[in-house]
Amino acid sequence: MSDNTPRPQRVPFITPNNELIIPLEAEQKYLYWKGGQTLAMTLAELDAPLAAWKLYLGLDEEIRSDENPDHCRRCHKPIETACQGRLLYCPRCNRYREEEQREA
Repeated sequence: MSDNTPRPQRVPFITPNNELIIPLEAEQKYLYWKGGQTLAMTLAELDAPLAAWKLYLGLDEEIRSDENPDHCRRCHKPIETACQGRLLYCPRCNRYREEEQREA
């Protein structure tokens, strides 16, 4: 006899209202409040829409460092792109900026 009881969702997901849901049963890496990865890293992993990024991360119009424009001005670590290159974000500082990806 099989158990047809629905299993709890174990991976984070984005709702139609752009809410990030991280189940308590999710892998430790998603539990940012218990030392897991940052919200920025989870949103990037989920390929979250721009509206979700705006909901959970802080806007930083000056995200680029003056010394190295490919690094965050706050933590001096590399910044990354998301949303098909439509935004820059710092996976450590949970900050973003809308900007088209630059040509290499």
